[in-house]
Amino acid sequence: ARSSCANGTARLRRLRRTPALRRLVAEHRVTVDDLIAPLFVKEGIEAPEPVVSMPGVVQHTDQAPHERLSDREYQVLCLLGSGKSVGRIAQELERSVKTISTYRARILEKMDMQSNAQLVHYVLQRRLAEPV
Repeated sequence: ARSSCANGTARLRRLRRTPALRRLVAEHRVTVDDLIAPLFVKEGIEAPEPVVSMPGVVQHTDQAPHERLSDREYQVLCLLGSGKSVGRIAQELERSVKTISTYRARILEKMDMQSNAQLVHYVLQRRLAEPV
């Protein structure tokens, strides 16, 4: 099971999603971590490992694909992996089917997969969720 996010990790995820930071990364060809790390050092917080995938950002190859997902994407991955349909997940999370479909598309892209079958296989193989 995935442990809950520490304050630093949650804060890092929010920072990584800001449009201004994405522009800096694209314009200067640096990693998000290069830009953010000094903020953590200044506040005396140990910066967590990178967890979010962004276009144009150097990825850490020692990360498992599911570790690059946002919290919500990970939640949807586990629900899909347990065999639930997009419609049922939408009901459970009180989101629209379109929103869950968008999460599914992002998950597939970030994890370099093409189908729900591949996602289910991945989740079950790593015991991220139990089948329904």
